[in-house]
Amino acid sequence: MEGAKGNLMYTPTQVSLVLYEQSRHKASILKHDREAIHLVKIKKRDGRFEEFVESKIVAGVKKAGATAEEAAHVAKEVSKKIAHKTEVTAEELANMVVTSLKKINKAAADKFVKHRDEKLKAKKK
Repeated sequence: MEGAKGNLMYTPTQVSLVLYEQSRHKASILKHDREAIHLVKIKKRDGRFEEFVESKIVAGVKKAGATAEEAAHVAKEVSKKIAHKTEVTAEELANMVVTSLKKINKAAADKFVKHRDEKLKAKKK
């Protein structure tokens, strides 16, 4: 259906249907990404394995002083780097976080490393 100036006009039902299909497609892609990432196992320093959880990266990076946007960016970048792997060590993961964070917030990266080192030192005692 064409409007007065030749623009296409859609009924509210047609618009709703298009938006619904787009949201279903986007949800399908997100579900696929989450499933792929959940297949990645993190080998902890004590030998245990945990599933990769992106929100843990976000929380740790924010705790180090990064903004929410910076933390989300780092988490996404790290997720992309490990998505094709089945296993990553905690040390490798931490190094990826530091490398990514240094690019956008060096002070937060330094604080992240300091906290990690203090945590490791405390565990050795």
